[in-house]
Parts: sequence; C-alpha cells; structure tokens
Amino acid sequence: MKRVIRIVAGILTALLPITGAGMFCILIYNQLQSITGIIVASLLFLGAVWFGVIVFKSIYAQGFVKFITPVFATPDLDELAPAEEEGKK
Repeated sequence: MKRVIRIVAGILTALLPITGAGMFCILIYNQLQSITGIIVASLLFLGAVWFGVIVFKSIYAQGFVKFITPVFATPDLDELAPAEEEGKK
C-alpha cells in the first residue's frame, strides 16, 4: 500500500511543473509563432519533464512527507562542546 501511495503522490507532484511549463509553452508559442517559438517552448517543456522525473524518483525513494519536510538541523552542530563562559556568577 505504501508503494501505491508513493507512486500516486509522485505522479501528481511531478505533473505540477509539467502543467505549469505547458501553460508557459502555449503563451510563448502564441507570441513567437515561428521555429524559434517551437524551439524555446520545446526546451522549456523538456526541462519541466526532466524536473518532474527527478521529483517523482525522489518522492518514490523517500516518501511524500519526507520530501516536503525541510531539515533545519546540521550534523555539525550535534557534536559541539559547550562554550566556556567568562565571569560566571
């Protein structure tokens, strides 16, 4: 069941940049109706598909909640020695 949820969440999340890029591709081609517009729109769309595949693979490997959760800690701060305070009262 976990695998199915990860696949569905990955597909839906990966479709977001593809949908946004598709809208921009339509706008770009509407303004540049030549081979230049087709090339620019195609590059933008292929970049969005590539980014969507990266997002899908990451969500499939980690899970959706871990993918969207930021990490605020660094491993370097775990082993710090306490600072010596001068003039303790």
